[in-house]
Amino acid sequence: MKFSELPGSRERHLQRRDGNLLFPESVRNPDPAEILAARQADAADADRFVEELQSALEQAVSLPPNAESDVVLKLRGDIERLYEQSIALPGDHSNERNGLQKLYEVVMRAVRGAAGDDRLAMKELEDAEAARALHLKLLEYPLVADLLQPESPIGEDELLPTLLSEPVEVVKAVLTMFDQDQQVVLQQHGRELMERLKAEGHDLPDAWAVLALLEHRL
Repeated sequence: MKFSELPGSRERHLQRRDGNLLFPESVRNPDPAEILAARQADAADADRFVEELQSALEQAVSLPPNAESDVVLKLRGDIERLYEQSIALPGDHSNERNGLQKLYEVVMRAVRGAAGDDRLAMKELEDAEAARALHLKLLEYPLVADLLQPESPIGEDELLPTLLSEPVEVVKAVLTMFDQDQQVVLQQHGRELMERLKAEGHDLPDAWAVLALLEHRL
């Protein structure tokens, strides 16, 4: 069975593992049934996304000017979650993300209006917007969305081979999600894995470049 051109997070991870020496041999060759199951689960996520998007749209449109702050903040959180989730779904959801961005701006107008002339509240909003801008930049990489899913297909034991399989520029961005201790562990286990594969006669220059990045950051 061929992989989809625009897979969701589960199928994308199977594609990442397919024939990849960095992963354990037992998971390197996903069978058609496994691919089909992943594809169906991704499609179910997409169906739920459509329903939740419609609900968020209805809430935003009917949001009164004097809406309670907890209602507004929950809606903002839902919009941010849906935006993030859209990147992990199968297919192209750029139009939905554009719509979510517009919804977000509608909600933020209500949040700013509630803040009024409170300089501390406005400063907190500015900080939150700056953090969100950085997060959106990270979300340009599908791997980030895959990692952030509540039920991520990338288990803890597959994080290292996943990172070593990615281009250096992607890993450089993704590493900002991990603290120093986590990066030390990744570097140590990465060195062990790469030395073992080298001893087995495997030359993986791209993965070595990622390991060099890990070691350079420490």
